[in-house]
Amino acid sequence: MFQTKKRMAQIELYESMQDSLDEVANRRMLALMAESGGRGAQHYIAQRTHTDPKTIERGRKELHQEMELPEPGRVRLEGSGRKSIASHHPEVFDCIHQIVDDHTYGNPMKPLSWTTLSTEKIAQILEEEFGLPVINIIGKAQLYLM
Repeated sequence: MFQTKKRMAQIELYESMQDSLDEVANRRMLALMAESGGRGAQHYIAQRTHTDPKTIERGRKELHQEMELPEPGRVRLEGSGRKSIASHHPEVFDCIHQIVDDHTYGNPMKPLSWTTLSTEKIAQILEEEFGLPVINIIGKAQLYLM
């Protein structure tokens, strides 16, 4: 009975802090909860927090320094994370230029210009006409870089 109350209190604490935790702190907190909970705690915590058990296991390894940690100030190891679409499809910038070319406005003598197409529409055209697997947020990032 005490163990269940303790686990529920831990889950409540975690849920109240979850939005302020980065990836590393999130994994480590889940691992601490699992280790302090005893037998079956990792499975229970994974279910209650909708977290993959591998995430909790990685947090445990980070806590016990059984794996390489990112350098201070970084959340992930160097080279980790999603690669940009431009690294997989270098032609993406040319495709975006083709799409927005007829919908771009501004003074040709000044660097400021704009398009009447939304980023959602550009991402949709990239996927439909050019076969590039783009989601809108990536489309926004690519437009920003242009």
